[in-house]
Amino acid sequence: MIRLWGQAQYSIHTGKLSGYELFLREQKEENGPWALPADFSKIDPELMASLLAETMKTLPDGLQLIAFNLDQTQFIDPRYYDLLVALIDVAPDNLILELTERHGDEAQKVEVGDLVKAAKKYAAAGLVVCLDDVGTGENVEELVSALDPYVREYKYALQNVRGTMPFDQITREIINSFD
Repeated sequence: MIRLWGQAQYSIHTGKLSGYELFLREQKEENGPWALPADFSKIDPELMASLLAETMKTLPDGLQLIAFNLDQTQFIDPRYYDLLVALIDVAPDNLILELTERHGDEAQKVEVGDLVKAAKKYAAAGLVVCLDDVGTGENVEELVSALDPYVREYKYALQNVRGTMPFDQITREIINSFD
């Protein structure tokens, strides 16, 4: 069974709930643990759109944003674009697509130019593009620079360095990632 799980996001200005970041989770056996899906490529656009539409119906009114991740292969898939644009009317003010550093289909490396074309198309349709995991994996300076005109938000992958270096070094890493 596959579901979307929500991580609440709060406004730093008001402290009130402003939205959710949604994560795919899979349960292999009844009453078993929920975990990351073993193979994201098996999550087709129709399933993702259905999960998003059903999940959005259960969320409280007045949310400002809903964010969810797409890997690089999903991000450039025109079927995802078509289905996600159709959700704009039922989404909160901001439907945020977070482009992760994962390739998705490991057999086919996604070219930067294809990611730029897709980001431009999503942004033109009114979807907010966020580059997730900046500074790790594939989301490095070349990609950040290429996508910059179409990206409204950047997220540094703090979870990837937590516990591996002192806080002041993490701060420097974050600052250097955005210079």
